[in-house]
Amino acid sequence: MKPGQFRFLLALLVLVQHSFPLHLGNMAVFVFFMLSGYWIARLWTEKYCRLENPRAVFLVSRWWRLFPVFLLCSLLGWATLALLPAAGPRPREIMPWLLRQLPVAGSLGEVPVLVPAWSLDVEMQFYLFAACALAWLLAPGRARTTAVLLLALAGMAVGLGFVAAGGSLIEPCLPLWIGYFLAGVLIQRTGFRAGSQLARGSGLLFLAVLAVAAATPALRAVVWQSGQARPDDGTLAAVVTFLSPLLLVPLVAYNVHQPSDRLDRWLGNWAYPLYLFHWIPRLFYYQHTDWSRPWWTNAALLAANFAVALAGSALILVFVDRPLERARAHWIARCPDSSSRPVSAAKPVPAGLSQQA
Repeated sequence: MKPGQFRFLLALLVLVQHSFPLHLGNMAVFVFFMLSGYWIARLWTEKYCRLENPRAVFLVSRWWRLFPVFLLCSLLGWATLALLPAAGPRPREIMPWLLRQLPVAGSLGEVPVLVPAWSLDVEMQFYLFAACALAWLLAPGRARTTAVLLLALAGMAVGLGFVAAGGSLIEPCLPLWIGYFLAGVLIQRTGFRAGSQLARGSGLLFLAVLAVAAATPALRAVVWQSGQARPDDGTLAAVVTFLSPLLLVPLVAYNVHQPSDRLDRWLGNWAYPLYLFHWIPRLFYYQHTDWSRPWWTNAALLAANFAVALAGSALILVFVDRPLERARAHWIARCPDSSSRPVSAAKPVPAGLSQQA
């Protein structure tokens, strides 16, 4: 599978989780975090560290990548909750809420308008961390690699302890999920290139774990969450949900090195608006679903939910995301490097969920 196809599949898994009892979306987000760690480390090494003001350009560039689509989808979410009051509460005052959205990090608040944005909150926190720490994390030397590995293990231990104690799997707090970002950093730092057989084996092992979970009553919530069943309730299911994506490290290390054509890059770019926008039709879907009616009416609503999510996110990609990305790429290309020469425009490189360099 090519890199863009992989990211689009991960976004589809999140879409399915929010509209159907098959729940693999949390695991997909953790894989996105790994991808983000890898690409941010690579971008820093290949591009940002050469600039005159690398940290400032890096942070502005990353904020620019996330914010426009995030703000648009958040405003659509606000309007939807106003049209469908029964769908859930919304912040009472729009201006304080808008101001809180500006930094992306810390944007959710007590009343989240766009629930999937919790991971963007975490990702922006990682960018702030990366601006301060990547120069140290990526410095040469075996001792530094060991230090990054120990930090990743410590981060995984913190996150595991949190979910095992009953913490939510969508808590927007970087220390809980930083182990996954650092796993991606380690893939880039060590130059780990998994072969196709190892990557295929890791994927099959992951599917085998899911199959065992589906067949085990105590673990079924890892895969199938009907009614009130949830994996983030401090049970063994939460632990399996948190740890299982680590099995895919070889698959990630293989995927990031695969060639990507124009169509594949388009699919990869599509993943970001799909991830955010799908929450809007999902609100309408749940408002109109009635399980007392014939099954085919709810199936039609589910199909319409998916169709609107795909079509709406594609429109955002074409008319909002791509034009702004071209402007961002032009701005980065004009930033002087440490020798005061303009940086040549680079081919867009994906960065986890947010996709672009």
